[in-house]
Amino acid sequence: MTPALLILLAVGAPSGTPEWSALQRRLAQDRLRVRFLRREELTIKQGIRELDREMKKTDKRIDTLADEADRTRDRIEELDRRITSIENRMGNLRETVGRRAAAMLRLRRTNLATILDHAVTPGDARRLEERLERVIAFDADLIRNVRDTSVQERDARDTLEAELTKLQETTDALEQENIDAALLREERAALLDAVAKERRQSGRLLADLLRASRRLKQELGVVRGARPAPERAEGGFSAQKGRLPWPVTGTVESIFGKTVDTVSGMVMVQRGIDIRAPQSALIRNVFDGRVAFAGRVEGLGRVLIVEHEGFHSIYAHLESFQVRKGQTVGQYQVLGFVGDSDSTKGAHLYFELREGREAVDPMTWLSS
Repeated sequence: MTPALLILLAVGAPSGTPEWSALQRRLAQDRLRVRFLRREELTIKQGIRELDREMKKTDKRIDTLADEADRTRDRIEELDRRITSIENRMGNLRETVGRRAAAMLRLRRTNLATILDHAVTPGDARRLEERLERVIAFDADLIRNVRDTSVQERDARDTLEAELTKLQETTDALEQENIDAALLREERAALLDAVAKERRQSGRLLADLLRASRRLKQELGVVRGARPAPERAEGGFSAQKGRLPWPVTGTVESIFGKTVDTVSGMVMVQRGIDIRAPQSALIRNVFDGRVAFAGRVEGLGRVLIVEHEGFHSIYAHLESFQVRKGQTVGQYQVLGFVGDSDSTKGAHLYFELREGREAVDPMTWLSS
């Protein structure tokens, strides 16, 4: 049985690791979410298209209201002219009534016998009677005309007030339709922007998780660190990209970048990698350097930090240290032992590389 197989049996096959399972669950959820958001976006776009069609209908109604308002103004102008004409007629009628009233007053003061004296013959008397009847009929018509004209004036003024009220209601309806349409369009547009933005963000996250899933799938069942690393390149740490030895022999369970928390299912940013290895397995230094820190860090347990010419390698969850702070250490030197200090997933090594203050992907620096 090969050493690699022995390591794999000791560590356990990673195909069913919590990290892998959590990532697959989150991928399934995010796929559904992206599809939902895409459908939601299409639904909102369809709603906006329908709204645009309704807006066109509203525009037509608004045009109709505007035409009606113009016609109402024309009717009001016509009513103004009618009222002016009626007022002129009323003035003339009042003047005529005044003259007739004065004539009737003079007639009452004249002795009827004096009037009849002028009727020499019966024909004269009959003609005089007819004239008096015509005068009385004319006065009666005059009074009715004054009364009817007053009614017309009152009706015209009532119609004018009704038309003015209708014009105001039409104007208010026109303004309200404009306001409602503008607000609805603005709300739909804002909602579309929000959903589209969330869909793009979810799509980018899904793409990141898919890449992470493919990378993690490539690591399933692969034992790292069992083979010797290539010869170190000339130069310092920066010249060793892709040539560094693995700090421990084991399987990668969590990779650098986007990852999914096994408990909460939340997407997190992993600044290093988790390497499953047996309890107390040896941890070796990846390159010459000096121990910058050896102590406990909350959440990471026992931590060692080795400084390498502007780079730092970080080793966490150790069982114990084999070196001390300030000590110069060489490549392959044993730094400590794999443990589970402050670990929620049992014995493993958390390994991180930093260039200055920025975390870099260890997989691109370690040998394949």
